[in-house]
Amino acid sequence: MNDEHLLERSLQGDPAAFRELYDRHAGEVYGYARRIVGDGAAAEDVSQEVFLTVVRRGATFDRTRAFRPWLLTLVRNKSIDWLRARAKRPETKLEGEALEALAGEAGEAVEVALARLPLAYRETLWLCDALGLTYVEAGAILGCDPGTIGSRISRGRKALREHFSRNGHDVR
Repeated sequence: MNDEHLLERSLQGDPAAFRELYDRHAGEVYGYARRIVGDGAAAEDVSQEVFLTVVRRGATFDRTRAFRPWLLTLVRNKSIDWLRARAKRPETKLEGEALEALAGEAGEAVEVALARLPLAYRETLWLCDALGLTYVEAGAILGCDPGTIGSRISRGRKALREHFSRNGHDVR
């Protein structure tokens, strides 16, 4: 059953349909949010907000469009809202503490490098490289044309290569 049909059934009160929708997308919702906000706990909060919005505003979803790009747009918007709210309150964590360690040094080094990229590059790389979206799909979520997506990916990858080269890694 496709996502749009599951959303329709969940809006009609079918909890199993919502559970299926949640199970299908919770991982990528969390992953995308984490890429933007840079913190696991915050990404969990954002993910909760996204799925609450699906429940509250699902009836406004344009049924002529695909569900996944709408969902990922919600993730982006809620993540940016979280970043704005954080900027308004004093930071209480130590620098870098928000980054959770991944298995092994290489994973941690990649996380650090990604966290230093501008948000536009970081989220574009996540959407296209990690989630496998096309440039057109990513552009629809980010509100820009596919050419801009291609430029951001190219610049993001270049910045990553330069970061690792500066730090003594052989990157091609």
